[in-house]
Amino acid sequence: EWVGELCDQQRHFTKKCQYIEEVCHYGCGGYYPRFLLHTHEQDECPERPVEMKMATFTKQMLEKVNSFEKKYQVEIIKLNTKLKDQEERHKMELQIKSDEDKKEMYQLMTMQQERHELQNREMKKMMKEYQQELHKLQKIVETNKHESLMQQAEILQLKEEMSHLIAAGCKEDVSNESKPPIDRKVVQEGFLTR
Repeated sequence: EWVGELCDQQRHFTKKCQYIEEVCHYGCGGYYPRFLLHTHEQDECPERPVEMKMATFTKQMLEKVNSFEKKYQVEIIKLNTKLKDQEERHKMELQIKSDEDKKEMYQLMTMQQERHELQNREMKKMMKEYQQELHKLQKIVETNKHESLMQQAEILQLKEEMSHLIAAGCKEDVSNESKPPIDRKVVQEGFLTR
């Protein structure tokens, strides 16, 4: 429903209105409001060029990698926080128990060492998982690139075959034109005499 001056209505609908539906430029036959058309053509249209499909796939893979890195960082922060809390508790216990200072200090040092070892193990584990995930993603990207190149090679081969068939068809038309025309009376008389 239009709200505003009537003289601006036509200009609004032809240029500015984001709710006017337009057809997809890649020929999938879909109609989308202007504010959704760009997203459809960039990320969703099945008829978009292979390069755009690869760009979308790469973008999704990078988002997954970034998400994995964020989860990894969050886990490290949680682990550090937990270890710091334990360390603070032990420090408080050390202050309360002055006659067991040496023993507590030893425990604190042991705990710090365990914390470092645990951090190292966790980091190695997370890095190994990250590298495995990254390796899988790289394989997927390489496979998709290879498939894309294969499809492009098939398309080129089909184009060459079509051009050969068209050229052969043109030669056949030329050879048919050089033959003398058939006399229909002679053909009809031949059928009547049989």
